[in-house]
Amino acid sequence: QWYNGYTWNMKTWVYNPFSVLNFMDDPIFDNYWYATGTPTFLFKLLKKSKLFDVDGMRIGRSDLATFDISNADPGPLLFQTGYLTIKKTSADRKVIELGYPNEEVKESFLNGLLSTYREIYPTGSMPVISNIKEALRNGDIGGLVNQLNSLVATIPYDHWNAGTESIFTVVTFLAFKLAGIDVHTEVHSAKGRCDVLAMTDRYIYVIELKLDGTAEEALQQIKDKGYLQPYAADARKKLAVGITFSSEKREVSQYQVVEC
Repeated sequence: QWYNGYTWNMKTWVYNPFSVLNFMDDPIFDNYWYATGTPTFLFKLLKKSKLFDVDGMRIGRSDLATFDISNADPGPLLFQTGYLTIKKTSADRKVIELGYPNEEVKESFLNGLLSTYREIYPTGSMPVISNIKEALRNGDIGGLVNQLNSLVATIPYDHWNAGTESIFTVVTFLAFKLAGIDVHTEVHSAKGRCDVLAMTDRYIYVIELKLDGTAEEALQQIKDKGYLQPYAADARKKLAVGITFSSEKREVSQYQVVEC
């Protein structure tokens, strides 16, 4: 689960020898990936391409060997650098589905990309991630908002004035994913797409994010579009959460939560 999972043919799987040797030296399941170096150019490329949800990426088999750094394709690069490996092949073997090989790589990738969006290098998000995980498990929206403020505080000023909420969706998604939460973005319903859908053992959250709007507007959108209706039969507690960010104060300005 932690160090195995690399494959080139779906027949043979390989452990990361560097990580296994470190584990044998001190038998604690830990993340040793970053000791080998952090490819910040790759994370910057992904950020420029607005690509952040890479698990399940599908590419042509012939593309796996592509390597053109002047016109880089994120898919082959993620495969060749070990961040993704082959998970499935199509019936005609022409299309490959890629995914994280193991927990160590998944944690390294998400942490590195989140740090790139936050402009904190090489890392620095894990204490906040631990608190986010606790808040989501307990339905603590106030605590969650405090941690989101910690995440967005370092985002460059020009990003706040970009006139879009997309960066906040990306940061929220990466933080939730890194916390081990079942999370999805742009989830389609009959009437629209919600920004963030997150699920824990006890809660289902639909979160709408706005820049310089009102939390009431965000919450009303969840209700009008019926984002939680597909989960009406689910026994878990369902929370609609509207969050607005202030470009002036560079923090969460308002939030409202309603149990549905």
